Amino acid sequence: MVDILAHIGRHPLYTADELAHVAPGDVSRQRQGIERLRRYDLITAFYYSDERARRYVMTEEGLAFLAARAALPPAAYARAAGMLTDGPTRPGLNAQYTNRAHTDGVRALHLAFARDVAAEGGSLEWWGEWASPYLVRGLAVVGAIRPDAELDLSLPGMPPAGMPRVYIEYDRSHQTQGDTIATKIAHYYDVAAALPAYASTDADGRPQTERPIITVAFVTEESRQRAFNILDTAISVWRKYPGTRVRMRAAWLPDVLEKGPLHPVWYKPEHPEPIYLGPEVEVAQEEAMRAGQGFSL
Repeated sequence: MVDILAHIGRHPLYTADELAHVAPGDVSRQRQGIERLRRYDLITAFYYSDERARRYVMTEEGLAFLAARAALPPAAYARAAGMLTDGPTRPGLNAQYTNRAHTDGVRALHLAFARDVAAEGGSLEWWGEWASPYLVRGLAVVGAIRPDAELDLSLPGMPPAGMPRVYIEYDRSHQTQGDTIATKIAHYYDVAAALPAYASTDADGRPQTERPIITVAFVTEESRQRAFNILDTAISVWRKYPGTRVRMRAAWLPDVLEKGPLHPVWYKPEHPEPIYLGPEVEVAQEEAMRAGQGFSL
């Protein structure tokens, strides 16, 4: 019951069916747990006028319950865990509820990633936009980015650390003009430049210093052409940040939902064919993947 409560806190306004896709466990026990949480007023139900399904949100009492288990003040726990409730963080919840088209689109992406990662036997961590100001805490540019979602992804065959964190930007096109896109992208380069360097070795085993790579994935509702336009903007920004490691990707929402986010539906700057979301791989690996030998980075 505690686990499903935490998932509702991190993923507000999901139905029971949607929670079953993002929260591993026995579905019937989850449903029983949801009913118990409602009975104890640890969660509450929201409705849209054109839906019959209940969408669940953690209450202030639910947050206090989890915070007490962690021996933290509720507000500090909500920040650390990236949660929204119908209590202290209600303004953030209101934004999610009223901006429904955007919220529904980001949720659809989460469900698509959860489905495909589970099918590959991997693991996925997903945070909503309300969590991101805290996740980049400690950097010189704290608060400079506020992605619509962030994810950490690990699949069989990957290094233990998985792939670099992915920042999701959900583009509804008519809301976001070119200058705004350029500003968003520049903020990611600012964050990447502020990340501390680490020691590594080159292909010949010689020591070198590298900066972490971050991946920014734009998903647009409008068209593939809109995705290409976003990447053109990214190229113009990239020229102003030599040596900074940001991997830009863009995709059209119907492609992502139909084929799956772990399939080659993503475009990169100045590249005509769709590719996988992860880092570039050797040609032999690409051929193996196309032959159906699994997803590998």
